[in-house]
Amino acid sequence: MDTVIGITWILYNLISIMFSMLQIHARKTSTDVDEIIISLLGSILRILLIAAALFIIAEIFHIPYKTVLAGLGIGGLAFAIAAKNTIANFFGSAIIIADRPFKTGDRIKIGDDIGVIINVGIRSTKIRTTFDTVLTIPNNMVTQKMIDNYSARDAMRVDTQFLFDLDTPKTLLDEIDQKVSAFLHTHPDIDNEKVILTGVNDYTLRGILFELRFFVKAQKEALYSDMRHKIVTDIADMIRKSGIKLITITHETFL
Repeated sequence: MDTVIGITWILYNLISIMFSMLQIHARKTSTDVDEIIISLLGSILRILLIAAALFIIAEIFHIPYKTVLAGLGIGGLAFAIAAKNTIANFFGSAIIIADRPFKTGDRIKIGDDIGVIINVGIRSTKIRTTFDTVLTIPNNMVTQKMIDNYSARDAMRVDTQFLFDLDTPKTLLDEIDQKVSAFLHTHPDIDNEKVILTGVNDYTLRGILFELRFFVKAQKEALYSDMRHKIVTDIADMIRKSGIKLITITHETFL
């Protein structure tokens, strides 16, 4: 029995060392999937080793296998109750491996939290939030929430609006609508395969609300901001040159 326990202990430590070395190597890769798989396999192998050692000890002492299996069942149940969150996170990691909803470096939204994935582990996922803090979310909670992967998009949406003078004639409104629409459909930085909407949305007490919706070919916030600035200012200049008077949109305007 002492020999079995000693060999089991040695093998257990060898497995831990081996998988620790594999995890160090996996961290150097561009994906977290390898690291998660290695962690899962290491845990499963250690459990199997302990189970095998128990059966060998049972054989030495001529304990019936049914008794051993019953003991493992009761022990497993007790362990499951005591470590249900850990087990849930374990299976959460497996779900992340299967679905692969994100990878390191992706900007995502999990529930109400937005940030960049910096690590996906066996127990939890870490994201760097827009406040430059590190948020650790248990994998069980990750799989239960809606995941919106911003990095998976190939374009970013722009919604903007202008307020025209109420005296603007319909001919000018139709003309500027056609000009802006043509400008957006032919612009190299705009994805014209996605929806492009232009036109008057409503007449308010303060002016005519002219709204736009389109998608720019950007995945990063900085590039999106730069493209949006150039396109919106070009459209504003186009509106002014058409003879339409722009009204400044303020909070008080819509009171």
